[in-house]
Amino acid sequence: SKHKASTFWVRCADDTRPKIRTIIDSSCCNYYNFLLFFLSTASQNVAFSTTLCGSSDPWGAVGPFPSDHTLVYKRVFMNIGQGYDPATGIFKAPVSGVYSFNFHIYGYSTTAAGVSLFKNDERIATAYDHPSKDSTDTASNSALLQLGVGDTVSIRLWADHVIYKSTNNHNTFSGFLVFPV
Repeated sequence: SKHKASTFWVRCADDTRPKIRTIIDSSCCNYYNFLLFFLSTASQNVAFSTTLCGSSDPWGAVGPFPSDHTLVYKRVFMNIGQGYDPATGIFKAPVSGVYSFNFHIYGYSTTAAGVSLFKNDERIATAYDHPSKDSTDTASNSALLQLGVGDTVSIRLWADHVIYKSTNNHNTFSGFLVFPV
């Protein structure tokens, strides 16, 4: 009986050895692929956060302009991956992938405030507030976009519209890479 039990376990071990080997190989392969993915994307981190008013800029109106006007967010809180250009106000994708963007504006009750988020020259999303009886107004929006390397994203103030900047950072533009594609 002891001999039969030993034979059973040896036979069982012989039968399961290839299966166990396959599982181990698969696990190692999955771990290796995950590690390669993680290491390849770790160097591709992209995120930025900005506000319209620089730390020394005076409080005041931006606009109106006779045509749509790209807003230049001067104060940069962070710019990982260097995709945002504070001289132009334009984000240029350094990595192909899916990105998340959000933007907020601040206006007064006496004027209309309207901006749009553009991917290259395509209007994607808008934030708008019409004149009202209260004193100040805010509007915001966000979008997920698939971008290729070199695609641009910017915020444009609508023609004949006004927003107000202050050191309270009401007007912001931010984005980050969700995952590479």
